[in-house]
Amino acid sequence: MHEDLALRGYQIYVDNKPLGNLRNKDTRQMMINNMVPGKTLSIYVVAVTRQASQESDPSRVVHITCPRQPPNIMVAQQPSYRPGTVLISWERPQGHTYATNEEDIALYG
Repeated sequence: MHEDLALRGYQIYVDNKPLGNLRNKDTRQMMINNMVPGKTLSIYVVAVTRQASQESDPSRVVHITCPRQPPNIMVAQQPSYRPGTVLISWERPQGHTYATNEEDIALYG
């Protein structure tokens, strides 16, 4: 951005449509909510100036895919030999990969 231009804020675009209102000039991150399992979004950001609300060239486009939902789990009641208790069991879904809580978002791209 040219040194004579004052930054007003940032506009986030999702699938080439503005996501909400212009973000504050101090904003450096944004949470994307209500993603749909299996759908890929194309996201980019532009800087907006105070002078005539001019926009910069778009940032690099980031393609983010929300992971698909895992298959339904079948739960079964198993015999329990302890009075007053119920034992339930289930199997891992077939063909589904498993990740830890430390899963990297890059795996979704």
